[in-house]
Amino acid sequence: CKKKSKLAVRAKNFTEKNLKKSTLIDLLNMKRGIYFLIIADVQIDEEDFATKLIDKGYAVKTSRKKKAHNWCK
Repeated sequence: CKKKSKLAVRAKNFTEKNLKKSTLIDLLNMKRGIYFLIIADVQIDEEDFATKLIDKGYAVKTSRKKKAHNWCK
């Protein structure tokens, strides 16, 4: 849907802006996920980046027990 596409672009721009202006980027608790992808907690200048994404509405907390979030609502 259009809403999901717009949010994705905003999230990408927000991420790029935060990474470019940062002085320190840390990947913590790194492990391999499904399909051998790297999974990590990201800290930018000692702040949890996932929390920033959630606060802005670009991400949600998930678990394997919950259904996927519907971004098109």
